[in-house]
Amino acid sequence: MVLDACTTIYVWIGAESNKTERERAMQMAQEYLKTDPSGRKDIPIVQIRQGQEPPTFTGFFGAWDDKMWEVSFHLF
Repeated sequence: MVLDACTTIYVWIGAESNKTERERAMQMAQEYLKTDPSGRKDIPIVQIRQGQEPPTFTGFFGAWDDKMWEVSFHLF
């Protein structure tokens, strides 16, 4: 998942993502920034792993629950 926070691009990597998904996520974020019509350059792209989310990331989500990864979400 990618979050564009204007001054930082966050790439969130889920625990069940595979190697290809992890590699492509960063590539996709770089391409996203290169093609941004606003012309932003030199914006940091920060990779975040599931369960290690810093407050600078979770603060964008008002209902963030740090314990959410302790629960299994295999409903389907």
